[in-house]
Amino acid sequence: RTVTGDCQGEMLDYRRMLMEDFSLSPEIVLHCRGEIEAHCSGLHRKGRTLHCLMRVARGDKGAVDNLCQTA
Repeated sequence: RTVTGDCQGEMLDYRRMLMEDFSLSPEIVLHCRGEIEAHCSGLHRKGRTLHCLMRVARGDKGAVDNLCQTA
């Protein structure tokens, strides 16, 4: 099915909002707290925490557990 341009724009805005503020995703807060504290020096906004988690997940195997990876 085709998605309208307005809908695509809303989805991109929502995605950007989630990337900037990970706390909007309760799964990440719940399942990744240990990784955030251990590797990302605490909770940050403006996308820093998510980018840190992604960097850790790409680098060191096993540094991010499966529940966090799924979240």
